[in-house]
Amino acid sequence: MPNPCERGNEIDLLLSEGRKLTGVEIKSSSTYHSSFKERLRWFKEHVAPLQRACIVYNGEHQAFSDGIEFLPFDSAAELGLGASA
Repeated sequence: MPNPCERGNEIDLLLSEGRKLTGVEIKSSSTYHSSFKERLRWFKEHVAPLQRACIVYNGEHQAFSDGIEFLPFDSAAELGLGASA
């Protein structure tokens, strides 16, 4: 298995539920940039398949045909991140 960190291709969070993996990138931007998807795509292609791939950022929810979702910060709890009530 390639080491993604050797080439700067690490992702911010890797969540697991059994054998299902969710890759998460966290960005401070409020504007979508296609480059935000690069590391998640690389991970999916070269390391392990992801059940879900998300970018948490300061913008609006967006879903793309490649399966990568952009989630606003206040939706991070949907991924099991953040404080519970």
